[in-house]
Amino acid sequence: MDLGVGGFIFSNGFVAGPRLRTHQSSIAKSVAISLPILLLGFARLVSTRSVEYHEHVSEYGVHWNFFVTLGLIPVLTAILQSIVPKMHFGLMGAVIMAIYEYVLTQRGLQAYIFDAKREGNFFQLNREGICSFFGYWAIFFVAAHVGERILTTPEQLSMKEAPILAAYNRKKKSGNASDSDETTSHDVADQKASNEFSIDLVNIIDLISILTALLTLFAFVRYELHHQVSRRVANMSYCLWVICVSLSLVLGTLLVDYLFTQWFNPDESSLLEAVVITEAESSSTTKSRSKSKSTTRGSRSISKNQDLQQRRKRSKSHSRGISQARGRSRSKQVPLDGADDQETKVSEQHRIKLEAVKEYIHRLRTPLIFDCINRNQLAVFLLANILTGLVNLSIDTLSVPSHVAMGILVAYLAVVIAAAVWWNEMGWNLNLNSFVIGGGSSAKKRSKVDKVE
Repeated sequence: MDLGVGGFIFSNGFVAGPRLRTHQSSIAKSVAISLPILLLGFARLVSTRSVEYHEHVSEYGVHWNFFVTLGLIPVLTAILQSIVPKMHFGLMGAVIMAIYEYVLTQRGLQAYIFDAKREGNFFQLNREGICSFFGYWAIFFVAAHVGERILTTPEQLSMKEAPILAAYNRKKKSGNASDSDETTSHDVADQKASNEFSIDLVNIIDLISILTALLTLFAFVRYELHHQVSRRVANMSYCLWVICVSLSLVLGTLLVDYLFTQWFNPDESSLLEAVVITEAESSSTTKSRSKSKSTTRGSRSISKNQDLQQRRKRSKSHSRGISQARGRSRSKQVPLDGADDQETKVSEQHRIKLEAVKEYIHRLRTPLIFDCINRNQLAVFLLANILTGLVNLSIDTLSVPSHVAMGILVAYLAVVIAAAVWWNEMGWNLNLNSFVIGGGSSAKKRSKVDKVE
């Protein structure tokens, strides 16, 4: 449980990092996101008191629980971002962790949390939950920094990573050049895949470097400074332990995925079939968009004849430049009147094909359970908590034989995973950013890819 709650905070920060960097959340939106989580915390307090559920007040306090901590993180993060708009997430997490550790060890806060009487005001009754919030908040920021760095695209790579990526791509291209001079859809898919795999390699190197530095820091804090790991106060030792374990899991998953992609090579017929299915579903939308854009451009040409001629010339020269860069040859020149429409149509078709290939490769590379849990982390976490409470209320967990306990664990995991898969197929979405029921968009996408397989 100690690792589970910290790991859940880490996973939320890891996914939220890129979004927080590009789209700063408003305080009002963050409050709207946190309100359901805080209500869950209040509901848990009422339900545990009503059924007299056994719990230790030394974990979070009399009224506090983990859902309160989870609900306050988005709000306080949005407030801090409004004060420091371009803050470095990793640096902010390190500052919070260091200041909190200093107050714990040098200013007597840790002794107060452990030894003070359980009486007085709200802070005294809930000192563990209130104080440990800063440790979880530091975990969130460090995870956001790692996620911001790992969950990236080729265009978002830093200047330090760009030379490594370019050298790796040149090596890949030189190795494939001797095999064939023709460019097929299969070659294009391989080139796109090699770009993604090289990014994975850079990410692996990044993770190993970060993990090595944090493990060294954890060893110093734990064994040189003799700071015990304590989830109760969420001190630096606990935060570093959670971060290192979570990074190890991410690194292991990324390594397996990278090694798999070295010999993974989807056949051309499967890729083409994925493209055909996607084009069939998107053809009507494409035609309507092209017709709308053509009408708009036609109306503009009536009032701005000379400007249109200049735009056509620029479009024509730009199209020729793109054709030469991509190695394409055209036997006929597109008429001036349809140049923009033709370019838009080709671009739209290319986008559809690229999305189809990406969806198919993602389906093959990503386990179904990963997708389902990623989409509904909060719902899965809540269901697991409810099932844990039901088990603790139903049986005496301390006197259960080993074989019975193993059967309970298997049934427990089966129910949680089955619920996650069912929610995903139904298109339900419950997380910290949105709550959507219905639509089944994910189920439709997955069924479309399953047809290819």
